[in-house]
Formats: sequence, structure tokens, C-alpha cells
Amino acid sequence: MVATLGKVSSARQSADYYIHSQASHRPAEEYYTAGEEPDGVWYNPHGMFGLKDGDKVLADAFYTLHSGFHPRNPPLDFRPQEDRKLTRNAGRHDRTAAFDLTFSADKTVSAVWAMAKPELRAEIAKAHEDAVRSALDLIVKEHCSWTRHRPDSNGDMEVIPAKLMAATFQHHSSRANDPQLHTHAVIFNFAQAEDGKFRSLHAQPLYAWMRTAGSVYRNALAYNLRQ
Repeated sequence: MVATLGKVSSARQSADYYIHSQASHRPAEEYYTAGEEPDGVWYNPHGMFGLKDGDKVLADAFYTLHSGFHPRNPPLDFRPQEDRKLTRNAGRHDRTAAFDLTFSADKTVSAVWAMAKPELRAEIAKAHEDAVRSALDLIVKEHCSWTRHRPDSNGDMEVIPAKLMAATFQHHSSRANDPQLHTHAVIFNFAQAEDGKFRSLHAQPLYAWMRTAGSVYRNALAYNLRQ
């Protein structure tokens, strides 16, 4: 599969998987045991919470958003925790914290990347990164940015447009430690509607558009590699 989609649990270990994979997170005394992957970057085209689109993922902010709370921005923001909730079930252990939309390059691309010299390897990784961005911009942002609300306490739920954000983590090997160029787009389970309120992300469109996102990624990657 070019693109896969799975739920990310609210357990701390789920967030640790992404943060600890980064080489910059590795403590000096854990040189041989901690992460070796590049730093994650924010996918945040709307600039939510003052976190700049394309900037390095900040661990503290990632953990806070993963828990469903507004990150303290600036750091001296000491509002009560209840006021920082982005969804009603923020902080609960049984909530879905995010959705992991993973884009994987073909095995032949990963093999060439693994054998290439550093300069070409960087170009292949950049082609992959840009293809992921194309899929997020053209499909996820345009067709999967929704939330739900009930305008009338006795009425039906309505689906309304909203802003979403994610953190992307490029990885270069599979869990079996084989070469596999792929990116985890961790789409947080909250969205900001036009009324400014935050609610849970309406996830059904992600499942409906997942294959299309994968097709856009695959075609964009092929084009980028030819260039």
C-alpha cells in the first residue's frame, strides 16, 4: 500500500514513538540506542497556535497537542487546564489522539535511496517529502478538513468545514530495519471551525480519501524523481 491510515492512541508511548525516533532527541549517553531519523516538521498551513508551517516539531507542543490541549504559547500562558481543552475528552486515556496517514515509497525507490551517495540520497528524500506535501495540500487539506456539531440541542449532527494540522515524521527504515523511505503524517484529532471553536476531527473523510491521497503522492513522487 502506498498510503495507510491508522489511529494513534492517547497513551504516552504512542507519542514517544514519533519523538524518540528523531536523532536530535537522542541523549549523548544513548548514542547507539536512540533515534536516527530526521526531525519532524509541522504541517500547519493555517498557522494554528503560532507554530510555523514547515518548522521543526517541538516535543513539548507535540505531546500537548497529542493529549488534546492547547500548547502554552507563549510559555507563560498559565490558563487552567480545563480552559486549554481542544476537545471535550482531552486528556482521557481512551481517546483517539490522532490519525497516522503514512506514505511509503516503492521498494525500488527505497533500495536506490539506501545505495545512493549522500547527495543523491538527500535529493530522493526531498522528492519524497515534496510528494507527501502535495498529497496533504491537495487531498487532506481540501477534502478532509471537517468537524461536526449540533446547532440545535434536539437536532441532527451537521458536518462543517474546519482547519486541521499535523506533524510529519520522515523515516528511512521499517520496523524490521529494512530500507523503507516513508513519512508518518500524524493528523491531530481536533479541528477549528469557522466559529473559532475546537472540536474533534470528523475522521470519515480521511478513510474515504486515503487511496486518493496515496495516488497523488505516488504520481507526485514519480514526477519529482524524473525532475
